[in-house]
Amino acid sequence: MAKPLEPDHLASLVEAAAAGDDSAFETIVDQFSALVWSVCRSYQLSRTESEDAVQGVWLRVVQHLGSLREPSRVAGWIATTARRECLAVLRARGRISSIEPVEAVLRSVGADPSEPILASERRRVVRDALANLDDRCRELLALACQSPAISYEDIGLMLSMPVGSIGPTRARCIEKLRRNRSLAALLEAQ
Repeated sequence: MAKPLEPDHLASLVEAAAAGDDSAFETIVDQFSALVWSVCRSYQLSRTESEDAVQGVWLRVVQHLGSLREPSRVAGWIATTARRECLAVLRARGRISSIEPVEAVLRSVGADPSEPILASERRRVVRDALANLDDRCRELLALACQSPAISYEDIGLMLSMPVGSIGPTRARCIEKLRRNRSLAALLEAQ
């Protein structure tokens, strides 16, 4: 997998590729091929259908790269283009009608484009809430959430805590988390 590029470097690559620099275009393809293929997989396309969609994506990139308003945001544009190409391939194969709403198609293939963004936001909220706890609570909750589970005896030894105080301390730490407004809103929305 290619190392993520800085936005400024990405913007200059897009501009160079749009001006006809083949090596810049190859770098863009290397950078975003995995993204394009993952979008195709999410639509459960056959190998041939995926290859057609991928080819269509790179054709659209060549055609429209010079007209991007925000070259540094090319990743989102490529992902959207990949979704549209997948839908076009499905339509061409008669697997969906051309008038079927996009949301219904996304549900039918199990792809919710907002899910990765929402999952990332949920992880950020939980990380921020945990960061606001004291070290002892963070350590205790981290140990208590391990899989496979760690016994209270082992947790007590690791944290130099009496076994009888682990449960009540854990409950207090969880209550502190619940009082975090962002995390509370997230839990309420679920």
